[in-house]
Amino acid sequence: MAEVVLPKLRAYAEAAGVEQPHSDFFEQQHAATEKAYLDLLTTLSRLPPTDELVRSSLLTAGGELLRAHDSRIYFASDMTAPVKWLSIVIFGVLTQIALLLVHVANRRASRIAVVLFTVAFTFCLLVMAVFDAPFEVVLKDEPAKSMRAALTKL
Repeated sequence: MAEVVLPKLRAYAEAAGVEQPHSDFFEQQHAATEKAYLDLLTTLSRLPPTDELVRSSLLTAGGELLRAHDSRIYFASDMTAPVKWLSIVIFGVLTQIALLLVHVANRRASRIAVVLFTVAFTFCLLVMAVFDAPFEVVLKDEPAKSMRAALTKL
């Protein structure tokens, strides 16, 4: 059974690993991934019915593979809307003004509060900017790198 399923699983993992949602070739890559998934699912459904529980578990795992793939593509193609960025910056400015107004009498406390908030706000903006498109910046070579590592162990 493993000699039939593992090559199909490897083919699916390789096809899914090279898929990049922001690539010019995404449609072709996605078509190749869908074909490899269909081949894997066909192979799983045509397994000899020696143990129905094993077959059922493999088909369930195949469905989970598709859901995980679709979730990755959704998150990779999701972008924060410019309106959200604008609202975050406006709320940051309003908070800065509120900090200044609260500490009007004490200049030292006002400066410390504004500096601390500015540092924290800048850090939050940087984290949001980096993770706005995680598969372009932080996880640029993913999932291909992880897939290759997993495939060498099969």
